Amino acid sequence: MSDVSLVVVAGTTETAAIDGISAAGADPELRIHTPSADLEIVADGRPAPDSPVPVSPSGCPTPAVVTRAVRERVGFDFVGVDAALAVP
Repeated sequence: MSDVSLVVVAGTTETAAIDGISAAGADPELRIHTPSADLEIVADGRPAPDSPVPVSPSGCPTPAVVTRAVRERVGFDFVGVDAALAVP
């Protein structure tokens, strides 16, 4: 890897559960999985087997897939920090 590192602090908030506030998840039930799945995608290239790739309510995939692609292309280190994830 390189001398560059990306540190992502991720957590789940009750604000994201308010309808119309967050686009981080196709529906409220999946929304609690989005932060941890995003960290898994950036770290490992895919979410855990029991987690789908997060999409917005309109079907757009999470920006984490772009971050992972840049990580693979540029080669930077990654540290994910669990800051109260609902799903570790």
